[in-house]
Amino acid sequence: MITTKAVNPDGPIVITATGVPEWATFSDAGNGMAEIEGVAPASASTSDIVIRATNNGA
Repeated sequence: MITTKAVNPDGPIVITATGVPEWATFSDAGNGMAEIEGVAPASASTSDIVIRATNNGA
């Protein structure tokens, strides 16, 4: 679970993620919370995931 707090709670919080592996899914709940879920493959692997949260476009 990814949770954020907004400086300006009147504006929307948008959370995005890049680099999410194909075996996982990312979902932004639209309320300052998001989630990455999935079942990793049996073989070892690594992923560099970048998570970005914006409030009022900033």
